[in-house]
Amino acid sequence: MTVLVVEWRHLAVEGETCERCGGTGANVRSAVEAMGAVLAAQGIDLEFHEVELPPEEIAHSNEVLVDGALIEDLVGDETAVSDCASCGDLVGAPCACRTVTVGGEEHEELPESLIAAAIMTAADRRAASPATGSDRRQFPPGDDGGCGWNSGRGCR
Repeated sequence: MTVLVVEWRHLAVEGETCERCGGTGANVRSAVEAMGAVLAAQGIDLEFHEVELPPEEIAHSNEVLVDGALIEDLVGDETAVSDCASCGDLVGAPCACRTVTVGGEEHEELPESLIAAAIMTAADRRAASPATGSDRRQFPPGDDGGCGWNSGRGCR
């Protein structure tokens, strides 16, 4: 059976995550559970990985990758950042965290439907190109994972 990896990256401070990421995490788990049976019938096994990030890598918090691709690369339009008081409470400083915009609607907490759509897109790509592996996405060149994800904003 082919394995399709769904990875959720989020800030974790003493076992706690922010409200935004917590909602995304619940939605990722629900999407993986819902799509698991559908994809098993196609010979694809979904595997869920949770990656807890330290505060210095907050720029990558609330990322969801499917088969190594960011969700926004599969079904989104763009990413941005917005203030996140919950992360600020965890790290003790004001923070701006990533958001994903799809069809003009900005999502701070990634919805289950968007995650499920990304899973199906990745599965379709895998079916069209079965030799493609699930290479894990690395942080972009020159990006150390610190605050300010692609924008110069972040923990201030």
